[in-house]
Amino acid sequence: MKTQDLDRLHWMDYGLSALASSLALFSVGMGLSNPEIGYLLMGILLLGTLISYAIHRFAPTKLTLAGGGIYSIVGIACFLNPQGMNALLPGEGVPQQLLMAGVLAWMITLGSFTLWRDTIIIFQAVPTIALFGLVGTWDTFNGAPVAFFGFLLCFAILFARAHGRLMMRQANESGAIESTGEAFLPRLKSGPWRWMAGPEWALGSALAIILLSAIGAPVIQEGMKGVTSQVQVNVPRPQPQQAANLNTDPFRGMSSGSTSVGLGPRTLRNRIVFSTNLSEPYHLRAHTYDEYTGRGWRVIQDYANRRGADADVNDPESNLNQQRTEAAKFRVFTYGIRFRSGLYDSVPIPGEAHGVPDFQVSSLRPDGTLKVLTNFQQRFFQVRLPSLEGATGNAGKGISPIYRDPQVRTTDRVRDFAKRAVAGAKNDLEKANRLKAAIEATAGYDLQAEAIPTGEDVTDNFLFVSKRGPCDLFATAMVVTARAAGLPARYATGFYPARGVLSERGGLVVHESEAHAWAEIYLEGAGWTPFDPTEGAEDLGEPTEDLPLWEQPWVRTLGLILGGLALVLGPAGIVFLMRQRALPSDPQARKMGQAYGVFVRAIEKTTGKPKRPGQTPSEYLEVVRNQLGPKAEVAETMTAKFVHGLYSPATTDAEALLQEAKQTAREIRRR
Repeated sequence: MKTQDLDRLHWMDYGLSALASSLALFSVGMGLSNPEIGYLLMGILLLGTLISYAIHRFAPTKLTLAGGGIYSIVGIACFLNPQGMNALLPGEGVPQQLLMAGVLAWMITLGSFTLWRDTIIIFQAVPTIALFGLVGTWDTFNGAPVAFFGFLLCFAILFARAHGRLMMRQANESGAIESTGEAFLPRLKSGPWRWMAGPEWALGSALAIILLSAIGAPVIQEGMKGVTSQVQVNVPRPQPQQAANLNTDPFRGMSSGSTSVGLGPRTLRNRIVFSTNLSEPYHLRAHTYDEYTGRGWRVIQDYANRRGADADVNDPESNLNQQRTEAAKFRVFTYGIRFRSGLYDSVPIPGEAHGVPDFQVSSLRPDGTLKVLTNFQQRFFQVRLPSLEGATGNAGKGISPIYRDPQVRTTDRVRDFAKRAVAGAKNDLEKANRLKAAIEATAGYDLQAEAIPTGEDVTDNFLFVSKRGPCDLFATAMVVTARAAGLPARYATGFYPARGVLSERGGLVVHESEAHAWAEIYLEGAGWTPFDPTEGAEDLGEPTEDLPLWEQPWVRTLGLILGGLALVLGPAGIVFLMRQRALPSDPQARKMGQAYGVFVRAIEKTTGKPKRPGQTPSEYLEVVRNQLGPKAEVAETMTAKFVHGLYSPATTDAEALLQEAKQTAREIRRR
């Protein structure tokens, strides 16, 4: 190995660095329910890592020395312009409350272009660990612990390799071992430098950290429940206005305040979002929409400020209070909800809010939905569940005209479809039921239906061309045809716990796969009433559940088995590696180490001072010289021979040295 190669980073080092940083960036994207952010940053990071490798290999040394300064400039620039950097990310980017995560993510990504030396690559772990810490506080990505363990392993190996290069440089600069020839590294590992020349210690430490985290973290978490349950933590969260689409997180919105429908095949995830105290399923409303665009819906505008909300709440004649109190027959009950994962901005509730919610936690929107003001884990709300028994059969006339638009933006054949469906109906309730039945008979429920072509009205294409699709198309068709028939209607999203999974406390557990869309029609004496055409539609395909790899049952089982084996065999493996490192494979080197051990044990018994692992033979001799007295001269002569044998490239007769060490040991122990 040539001297100049001692400073060279290997392609493996760059690969480990890229993998470690990518795990953090991927976790950020998944934690924000916006994987595109992670994918974009990972792509830039991989490009930066390749460029850094090329610069390290071919650029002058003077340029690579400037890498640390350039990295600092990049980091400062990210901190000084967080909004500008955030605007470059897909969608809304990182929510304002989580802007620091965006700063760290960009620092890691752009810093990958300056990884020209060992020290910079190692420093890259600092913002990466901080980013993992933020993702952990959100607790929205179940795979974050797995990703962090992967990062620990990558960094442990990377650190061990960097430290090994440092040891080689120090050995070379000390002149103890010449750095020429292919036998340099074996000689380095066979002498006293062997303790620092390999990755076993770093890997053993990483394994210990992982085992302690995997075993200890659940114990600590369970033990702290009694304390943390009494503390309200305001976890940072985004403030979307509405759900973007039900293909991803139903709580996530778009900056335009719109949601598109008919986007094509989608998959359902099995992750639990929240649990309730409900024993039977209801439509749990989170958001509603008013204006149909032909391709989707625009969300109902929220109050501009708290003053507007207070005015409507205190005005019995306001549209807000009218829609909440329309029902002639209803029941009031205490509805409990406990969020388990996800960043959320609304409380999905059945029916309407009863009374005024706690403004420290939530507030009412103009459409009666509950907006989250302070993130919480568990809360109870008073809700009013209307009954159709109090409905007169006629549509409510006092509701805002934005919901009643016979000239709704759609095609003539959609309007004709609505007219034919309601022909002969005696009242508005019967009209709504006939429209629902007509849609159910026309189309089939299919999560894998192709996307509606761009430029076409989604309702028209759904009813007359594709005749298949997911719940958002059924709900859209119901609202559009209801308005075409003169009925006040709106598009609603939230959850419907159709799977009927109960928690250990007997309440329904709601999963991401149960995100849903439906229509609501305003009936006199009943208020906003759900009409869900998917209920009677033919099921054209089984819903797919896209379980992340770490949530697959076989992966969990395999993880438990491997974790148990690591727990049992890990300590034994570490001891074995330590012994392997302590005993050089070269017979001559092993015999020389044995000789030095005989010599050291004799001195330890005579002086009572043990040799520390970090002490060189010469350093140990200086410590015990005074205690040896007249025998110090013999010990000094023998120590010089060991220094020559251990550090000099010249060959030493290990067998002769062993015999001489035994003789010297007897002399030292002799009184």
